[in-house]
Amino acid sequence: MKKYYIYDSCPVCGIKRTIKSYRKGMLCRSCSQRKCTNKGRFKKQAQHPRWNGGVYIRHGYIFILSPKHPNANNHGYIRKHRLVMEKLLGRRLKNEEVVHHIDGNKKNNNPNNLMLFPNNSIHIKHHRSLCGNIKSKLV
Repeated sequence: MKKYYIYDSCPVCGIKRTIKSYRKGMLCRSCSQRKCTNKGRFKKQAQHPRWNGGVYIRHGYIFILSPKHPNANNHGYIRKHRLVMEKLLGRRLKNEEVVHHIDGNKKNNNPNNLMLFPNNSIHIKHHRSLCGNIKSKLV
């Protein structure tokens, strides 16, 4: 099979180069070596085919895109129940404060369903007291 050379441009950066014909439409060497090749393809997040409006669910929790929030994760998302509790209290939550879902449904972020604990040890004691009540009712 003969290898024909053509003059083509990289779809990401637009650099023109001479390449083998079977590589037409592929990325140039500098673009293919980037850690994330999608940086140049989609100018806005909304153009990405898997974009869902800055909301995703992981381990039952709803995450909201809020990149300027001081407690956002590395990707700029924060759990919705924490945002709801902050709005209810009118202040930012401290890192050690824990928001508890009363009914156990992590997707139910109604303010009436949320309870704030000052730290995780008190939150765990609350769960243990609930488990103790359940055990005493079963016996």
